[in-house]
Amino acid sequence: MNVSAFFASLVIFGGLALVGQVLLLRELLATFSGNELVIGIILGSWLMGVGAGAKLGPVFIGPCLTMSRMFGATTALAGPMMWGMIAACSLFRGMWHLTPGEVIPFPVLCWGSLVLTMPMGAVVGAVFVSATGVLAARSVSEAQVQTAGGKVFLLESLGSGLGLGLFTFALAGRVDPLTITGGFYALLMLTVVITMVPGKKAVALGLGLISLSTVFGAYGFGRQAYDHLVNKRWSQTFPGFDLVRTQDTPYQHAAVATQGGLFSLFGNNTLLYSFPNPYLFDATVSLIMAQAPLARRILLVGQGPGGMFNPLLSYPIERLVYLELDSDLSRMTIRALPSSDRDILTQDKRLTIIYDDVRRFAQRSSERFDLIILNLPNPATAMVNRLFTREFYQSVRLLLRDRGVVVAGLTASEAYIGSTMSSLIGSVYHTLQSVFPNVVVTAGQDIKFFAAAGPATITTDVDILAQRYLAQGRSSAHFSPQSFRMFFPPTEHAYLMAHLQQAAQLPVNTDERPLSYLYSLMLWQQMEGRAWIKTGLEKLIQGWWPVILGAAVLGYLVLCRAGSTTVLGGVVIGGTGFSAMTVQILLLYIFQNAYGVLFQDVGLITALFMFGLAAGGYTASRWRMWISAPIKRLVVAEICFTLVILATGWLGRGELPQALLWGLIPLVGMLAGYQFPVLFVLILTGCQGKTAKHDHAMANPAGRAAAVLETADHLGGALGAVLAGILVVPVLGIWRASLLMGGVKLLNLIPLYRLGQRIGRPD
Repeated sequence: MNVSAFFASLVIFGGLALVGQVLLLRELLATFSGNELVIGIILGSWLMGVGAGAKLGPVFIGPCLTMSRMFGATTALAGPMMWGMIAACSLFRGMWHLTPGEVIPFPVLCWGSLVLTMPMGAVVGAVFVSATGVLAARSVSEAQVQTAGGKVFLLESLGSGLGLGLFTFALAGRVDPLTITGGFYALLMLTVVITMVPGKKAVALGLGLISLSTVFGAYGFGRQAYDHLVNKRWSQTFPGFDLVRTQDTPYQHAAVATQGGLFSLFGNNTLLYSFPNPYLFDATVSLIMAQAPLARRILLVGQGPGGMFNPLLSYPIERLVYLELDSDLSRMTIRALPSSDRDILTQDKRLTIIYDDVRRFAQRSSERFDLIILNLPNPATAMVNRLFTREFYQSVRLLLRDRGVVVAGLTASEAYIGSTMSSLIGSVYHTLQSVFPNVVVTAGQDIKFFAAAGPATITTDVDILAQRYLAQGRSSAHFSPQSFRMFFPPTEHAYLMAHLQQAAQLPVNTDERPLSYLYSLMLWQQMEGRAWIKTGLEKLIQGWWPVILGAAVLGYLVLCRAGSTTVLGGVVIGGTGFSAMTVQILLLYIFQNAYGVLFQDVGLITALFMFGLAAGGYTASRWRMWISAPIKRLVVAEICFTLVILATGWLGRGELPQALLWGLIPLVGMLAGYQFPVLFVLILTGCQGKTAKHDHAMANPAGRAAAVLETADHLGGALGAVLAGILVVPVLGIWRASLLMGGVKLLNLIPLYRLGQRIGRPD
């Protein structure tokens, strides 16, 4: 066996595995309309697959193959598996028989994530175990056997970091997913062939692989196949729309389509707005300008090109600043505009377009405005929820001049103004009231909130609004003074205000505790008829989580008391995987709250985490942290990890500098990675005392030890990803979530103490 080629194959496989994970994550974010719940569920599903593959792969394949042949077979599966999963993401709606435009139900989202990510995760787990067995079988001393698992862990983690760095800075947005995975797979199979096939056969097979890869890339087969999949996904999601253009921007999967003479703009398969639609935009702008008749300097966020530009510029304003985060999305929209509308963008000197994040702009800008219009989707994702929090509204208030007005909105179905919908509306209403003393809300399906900090012009009196409209000399075929009554129908408005008063005791929506996001999830489940999920979330908000936590801790203690060396080691690494993944999710929340970019930077964040894992594995293999006893080294690592968790939660309550965030991510990875090689040595002693059930793959103690660790680590990580991504942070908030995670990490001292008592005793 060519050892150098074997090591190279592990590095390349690590790159393929994690780049594949990020590609699947981006594809599923587009399929599932950009909801970040997908992140926790997908990571959890992937890690469950890794754990299952590490445990079950040797059991089913082991009796048939040696470790080296198992390694060759599982690596050969990686490329076709990734292509199949990417294709299945695009065909998801057809596979699950979802009707066009239907919001994907939460259970389907969960099952779909399992089906689309677990198979590749299982391949990753099986490769790790077989690679550890191969390396241990070639070891000539007990010391080399003990470091086999750590070496494989280090090489795969290093490859993951390098691959994700290459993807983030060179490939993302430039090369399609099928070609990216094809390139990694060709390099992987080349190194595997050199590793396993002797002499001239390896040269011939290698040349054949290089030739096929060159033809595949040169003729753009991957690009053509991926374009076909994108068109297929589009036809299943929006069959009545003709796709004009689609593009993966740094922030989302963007698309422009036409239907019945209207252009529609989509982000992550969610309709943003359609144009030209003069009836809608004339009516909305007429209401806004009647509420702020003195506005001369306006900041507009969202729905500018083809939307509010023309109506706003028809007023005698001095300046209109349009703020858009995604420059690619804006340019796609502008290209679809009629030539007369495009001319306005260049000829009207009152209009300025700025491409920036609205939170970043609010914190840095010295300009002040009379009117700020926030055209945002509902806070159904964490990225949007950050623009509905008290901290955001406080920064927006600083941009207002005296008598300035802020406009925000929600889309509501009148049939669902019940407890959950009123909680969502009330969350936004009372969060605004915590910053602005004067708040007015409209009734109906398209709810508008008008907020002012000082003496305000905002009112619910439709006669006053009509007088202002006439005084402005307005005349429109789509709007009249009587039209103001549709925004404030007496019965419906009184009904809405009564519900808002009942919701007055609700906590406000904050960066630290994103409750509006949670209410959106509850509304989603109520509208799908899944009241049990909604009820469960309500109970958690009301404080039932300590009961659930207590039951989980009790089960954990029972497991620690009865466990063998192998089980105790698995519990420790499972707790580490749980904590590492929950902190990673916590950092993703903090990062997105501060900077609003996740679709692009998720690869870089994961790369830094993997570099940290590699550094931790290297540190454990080379240094002993000035402590020779392995249990004491693990105790020190546990305490350091707990301190980092608590520091992350404390710092996350404010605005973390980006450099500090970039530093925390690999530090968490390093502390997690340090424990793996140390525990591998301890568990190996337990596995060496067992009688193998199989004659081939599972007869290798190093392979069994690797299977135990890989399974426990990734199952713990899966549980952490799902709980943190869906419940822990939204329910508890960042600081209380970090306290909980720190407590979970300290619980690992119990199995470590028990493990210290059992060292030297085979299971």
